[in-house]
Amino acid sequence: MADPRRGHRGAAALLSALTLAGCGGGGVEERRGFLVDAGGAVRLCDALAESYPPQCAGESLLVEGELPDVDWSEAEGVRWTDGQVTLRGEVSDGVLRVGR
Repeated sequence: MADPRRGHRGAAALLSALTLAGCGGGGVEERRGFLVDAGGAVRLCDALAESYPPQCAGESLLVEGELPDVDWSEAEGVRWTDGQVTLRGEVSDGVLRVGR
């Protein structure tokens, strides 16, 4: 059986991005990372783990609100972006509330 990770750009290596940590000052902020949607809970992650399907590695924020159109990869009920995305919204208590 073929390895499902072969040819997959995002899960084959640990992909680092900008740190998402921060307490947020209540205003609109721009955050960049990888989106992972596991069971309807979407997170913006500063890296993807080498697992398949990928999971968040490092810091992450729960994302609420309307997401932009992105290209998703999907396996075993998990969706993720192979590349980083930039989201704008308010950060509070580990949640990025994306403006509409």
